[in-house]
Amino acid sequence: MRASWCIVLSLLGACSPAERAADPPAEVAAAALPDVRRWSLSAKGFGPLLAGMTAADAAMATGGTLSLSPLTSPEQCDYASWDAAPAGVQVMFVGGVLARVDVTAPGIATAEGLEVGQSAVRADSLYAAVAVRSPHKYEEGEYLVVRPLAPADTTHRLVIELVGGSVKRFRVGRSPQVEYVEGCS
Repeated sequence: MRASWCIVLSLLGACSPAERAADPPAEVAAAALPDVRRWSLSAKGFGPLLAGMTAADAAMATGGTLSLSPLTSPEQCDYASWDAAPAGVQVMFVGGVLARVDVTAPGIATAEGLEVGQSAVRADSLYAAVAVRSPHKYEEGEYLVVRPLAPADTTHRLVIELVGGSVKRFRVGRSPQVEYVEGCS
């Protein structure tokens, strides 16, 4: 609390330089950031980043490393800027609300263990019984759209893109945005 007052008072010239709050050491700042490598993926989101949360809540959940451009319209769709994101992970917001999380590179697995780059056979072994199939819009392949097993959840989905016999990418989040083929385009 004293440091906060010193910052305010230093702006007014009332604190000496020695009393002013210093930036925390880099290792302290890094320790305050969440370890995204331990986060799990579900149809509702990625770790504490859950579909339906605000951009402000998502920024807090990532230790302030995720940010969204100011909205120009209530229905604006945009991907957040997230410097600490694992490779291939993008977070989509619509109207300032988290709509979906896209995974386009290996390293992040679904709860059942599916990763980008694994075979379509593996995806089928995990999800064929609970997925709805549809042809891919732009490539020789298909989409597997998986609803959570919880019968009351009619909102969230896992969408897997199978191209060339393997998992090209997948995304999780709220319908209808999770099923947007072009993302925010």
